[in-house]
Amino acid sequence: MAPFDNPVGMVKAPGFDNDIFIVEQRGNVYRMEDNRASVKRSLFLDVTALVSQQGFETGLLGLAFHPKFSENRKFYVSYTKGQSKEMVSHIVEMQLTDLQKWKVDPSKTRELISVSQPWENHNGGSILFGPDGYLYISWGDGGSGGDPQNNGQNLNVLLGKMLRIDVDRQENGLPYAIPADNPFRNNPKARPEIFAYGLRNVWQMQFDSKTGKLWGGDVGQNAVEEIDIIEFGKNYGWRYYEADNVFKPTDPKPANATPPVVSYSQKNGDKSVTGGFVYHGPILEWNDGYLYGDFITGRIWIFHPTTKVNTLLAERQSPPIQVSCFGQSKNGDVLVVSYADGVVYKFAPSK
Repeated sequence: MAPFDNPVGMVKAPGFDNDIFIVEQRGNVYRMEDNRASVKRSLFLDVTALVSQQGFETGLLGLAFHPKFSENRKFYVSYTKGQSKEMVSHIVEMQLTDLQKWKVDPSKTRELISVSQPWENHNGGSILFGPDGYLYISWGDGGSGGDPQNNGQNLNVLLGKMLRIDVDRQENGLPYAIPADNPFRNNPKARPEIFAYGLRNVWQMQFDSKTGKLWGGDVGQNAVEEIDIIEFGKNYGWRYYEADNVFKPTDPKPANATPPVVSYSQKNGDKSVTGGFVYHGPILEWNDGYLYGDFITGRIWIFHPTTKVNTLLAERQSPPIQVSCFGQSKNGDVLVVSYADGVVYKFAPSK
């Protein structure tokens, strides 16, 4: 099978355990069989005409299938469009004509929410549905370096946040609704879509299938990478904090900043965390541990939240595989997607 072109996502669709969807940054999504022996794949979606074609952190950045996809055929994409100061991040709902043809109905497309990006980097872009049925959206702090607009701490903007919206209802003239228990719904000085804030640029997030907790990898500035459990209404400290280090001491110190559950230094060449998932499967020593990696070096770790032990599983790769995302097959295989060579690797303990 030919390699994928800059893959940035691996997604499963509810009710379709035999399929895996691979998201390419420049706008294609491929459907392939969840089968170790298969090399079959087909083009599921082509939005190359919509997405930004320039910029290392732009393009098609997220895909999420509705929890009732097998009934309503709806799915959602996260992408950037435009260049430089005119760039906008979009979350768009799409729908299939039917589940047999796997063709998108162009008349059933609607934009849910968008935000202007002041710079081309830190677009975040991960989206997924939670156990509560709401859509979670990760947008970065707006880019440049050091969050010059301090968007992470500004509750009046959507940048540097984790958002949560209800795609099944509409209210107040919006194409979506605000969940009744969103932490800032009744705060006139905050955007009601915000679920959590003080985040720099969460790259890849997943809910633990057992506990329902939301884990994400938040990319650091120039010293520390961090893994967070992202919870209701919490402030993760950026830009005063970079992980649990003080980054901007001249800012007011957040009184309620939540530290990461685990972090690692950039001193060894690691410079961009890729969030993974809490593993539940046949590899006993990995059970209930959180797998994650570094995009730059290809190192992979597992963190066990009960024991607080963080273990390096894979050393720096040469050449680096550039870990862009993780996934898990229906039979429990850990899958690692490499941005650099476009290959999906099976990852297992060394003998």
